[in-house]
Amino acid sequence: MYAALLKHEARLQARPLLSFLGIALAVFAGGLAAMLLRVPLLAEFGNVAAIIVCLLLAVGVPAHLLHRYYTSMYGREGYLTHVIPAKHTALYAAKFTWAAGVWAASLLLTLALAYGIAVAQTITAGGTASDTWAALATALANANQTALALGIAWIAVGLLTYVAQFGWVVTFGMEDRFRSLGLGGPVVVWFVSYLVMQVVTFAAMVLIPVGVTPDFSELVFASFLGELPKAFANEDPSFIPLSWLPVILVALPVYVIWTLHSLK
Repeated sequence: MYAALLKHEARLQARPLLSFLGIALAVFAGGLAAMLLRVPLLAEFGNVAAIIVCLLLAVGVPAHLLHRYYTSMYGREGYLTHVIPAKHTALYAAKFTWAAGVWAASLLLTLALAYGIAVAQTITAGGTASDTWAALATALANANQTALALGIAWIAVGLLTYVAQFGWVVTFGMEDRFRSLGLGGPVVVWFVSYLVMQVVTFAAMVLIPVGVTPDFSELVFASFLGELPKAFANEDPSFIPLSWLPVILVALPVYVIWTLHSLK
């Protein structure tokens, strides 16, 4: 049933996503072509157009996925979804997998397009595409590998957490207790959850004494409370707190379990 639901999700969303992608790539190609013509005003316009496409991909795809989740679960298609003879776990797993996969693909595509903009900018300035690749390879080689690995892991976990959070916000926000608010229910739930997460994250940074030096060479077992005056004074703290990581790692399963409970 999970595979069938996933295929059904793909059939419903493939056409609008491909249409959006086709238009975005066409505008992006036009922007790059304008940049490569090296006409000053036209090149600047093409650069802005290409950057806007990247921003729209980064924001538009998750917005579409969020809208589709609401529409298919609680909008006009909600009744058809809930009469499918499938367990709530299979239904949620299919939607979660599809959303996470599409969102991840859109982020990778955005990075590829951003690299294309960098290549076009280099060529416009008189360089070559190989110059851009050499600069990127050098930057990656000189980067702190531990920080780079942690950054990639943080992006991956963060993406899964956001998918779970958006699903929970809509599902919990559309329960009977919030029905009178309509779409205001998910909005209120998101706002309250955002405030709670900020408070919990700040409390974890103060109460859990663990961090890492700015060069990621050594762990520091100290509360970040003593570093707050430096942060407020726009000074660089002596270490970076890592206590927010457990908050994200705990939030992910909490969102998933709570959403499944609400769906059931």
